[in-house]
Amino acid sequence: MSDIGFEFDILIKGERTQAFDVFTTANPDWKCRCGKNGGFLAEPPQLAVDEPDASTFVARHVDAYAAQLSALRGLGHGHGIRIAVHFDSATMTALSLGLKPSTMALVSALGYEVGFCLYPSTDHDDD
Repeated sequence: MSDIGFEFDILIKGERTQAFDVFTTANPDWKCRCGKNGGFLAEPPQLAVDEPDASTFVARHVDAYAAQLSALRGLGHGHGIRIAVHFDSATMTALSLGLKPSTMALVSALGYEVGFCLYPSTDHDDD
């Protein structure tokens, strides 16, 4: 495992509607599914999984997928971008999740919130 890795997902709350199915059909390279208790999860193709920091990773994805984010904005409520952060807790000395102001402005203009889920792990033996 590298010291850090990221995943970009879009979460929308609300009841399943035909509009979610239309979005899924229009974006066949995205992994989309509706939750058992409602809601919608869209996982676009990950553009750069080896980015060194959250700022660059999130900016690249938001810029590339702005059209889809805008289309999804009209569906459901509680729109969020979830960034999963997988990091090696034995080797990471600092973890920065700061985002560029321009990225945050675009995310806000699109009507989304950004949240981080941290997944520390270690591949090292404690001998």
